[in-house]
Amino acid sequence: MPSVERTAARVALAGIAASAVLASLKTGVGLAAHSVATVSDGLESAADVISSGLVYLGLRIAAKPARPSQSFIRADPVSAGSRLNSRD
Repeated sequence: MPSVERTAARVALAGIAASAVLASLKTGVGLAAHSVATVSDGLESAADVISSGLVYLGLRIAAKPARPSQSFIRADPVSAGSRLNSRD
């Protein structure tokens, strides 16, 4: 991975780690203090771990080079639509 992608992946991993620590602390403190609000905040931070993991996964997939068999043709949407509507 080039440096920009590597930096983005490191930032995503740091976000995952920070959210995991926050989720653990908030949930633990909320359970110890019998605070439903703090426990729910901890669970919300756990959801951040999942979303950051998806961001990391997307970064990993986006960093892969394109395969030559996946060539995309740029077409004008108006002409593509007119082809669909033609009755030939």
